[in-house]
Amino acid sequence: MKPTEIRVNLVKKSDSKIKAFANVTFDELLVVKGIRVMDTGNGLWVAMPSEKNIKDNKFYENVYILNAREDCSAGQEFSQKLNAAILRKYQEAIGESGDGGGKQRSAPPKSGNIVDDGVPF
Repeated sequence: MKPTEIRVNLVKKSDSKIKAFANVTFDELLVVKGIRVMDTGNGLWVAMPSEKNIKDNKFYENVYILNAREDCSAGQEFSQKLNAAILRKYQEAIGESGDGGGKQRSAPPKSGNIVDDGVPF
């Protein structure tokens, strides 16, 4: 499956570890919502949608790429390309908002269709 659309919505709160939420459409058939762009001090990274288990207070991914963490080149390659495409769209959204990402915004950030026909998939 190839992503056909990536939408990024920036988070307004400048001190949040979550910098943006992304929705990715694959082959114009499947949408994955709630992908997060995170910055926890070690640089930007992408987190798939997850939910907290009330029994053990741990977070578990609802969506994940099979074999992305094992010795499977196809899964790792797909994961790396998807993460890079989402982070690229995040950087473009920051540029469109006129904000470097660290300032408090006085107006809501631009969001909506951020489509890239050159997604490397």
